[in-house]
Amino acid sequence: MPDYRVIDDDCNKNVFYCGHVAFSYTGLAEIEGKRTDDWLLSTLPESFETWVTVVREKSTEAFNSMRIPLRYRHYKRHAFVGVGWVRVKPDGPLYPALVLISNFYGTRGELLDSVTDEFNVCGLRLSDGDKCMIFPVGQNVPQDELKHLYRSIKMCIERNTGPKTMLRHLVNTMRHVAKSNPSVGKNLLVLGMPRVAAGKPGMVYPFVEDKVNTFFYIPADSRKRVAYGPSLKCGGLTVAGLEMR
Repeated sequence: MPDYRVIDDDCNKNVFYCGHVAFSYTGLAEIEGKRTDDWLLSTLPESFETWVTVVREKSTEAFNSMRIPLRYRHYKRHAFVGVGWVRVKPDGPLYPALVLISNFYGTRGELLDSVTDEFNVCGLRLSDGDKCMIFPVGQNVPQDELKHLYRSIKMCIERNTGPKTMLRHLVNTMRHVAKSNPSVGKNLLVLGMPRVAAGKPGMVYPFVEDKVNTFFYIPADSRKRVAYGPSLKCGGLTVAGLEMR
């Protein structure tokens, strides 16, 4: 049975979808015999408008077909997290938002007492006037760590220091959590999605402070000479297994 270990810390957990949404996940490393990122890549529809419904329904179907004894039901905890840009109205402005599709979070983003048979959908949008949103999923992050991170990110925004400084704070927090929690991987894959690049399906490496979508691989061992990238899907185009040496 699963035991919450990090199965493959080099495994890609990110899917960049149609230039609007970056996905990651927490939970099972494989679904229906496929690596979870590959399963998500094949599940996401060509039509961007229907992806929430499709991922929720396919996830519910796949997890209900798993033959796991009732006493191990908690091992089926899983969540897909999509972060990106949305419009409340078709002709309205773009807002940063988070979509959570999970069997252990509720429709308001609350942590449930047990795993549910159906996956729920929770959508959270950054409200006018809010500086940022930090929403840990899957693992417990101490409140003092979260408060410190929020203050640091907020200060970066107010001082207009740029995304690289914010990234440094995020990496330091995640690495600190990983030291005391063996189920948190130490290798990080970061995706940057500026508002002006929303809808553009391509990505640039390495991380740049510009008007393009970009990604950056940060290994725990700085001596590593391999950089991994996210999978990409838009319409009929699919790209997976990005490695740069």
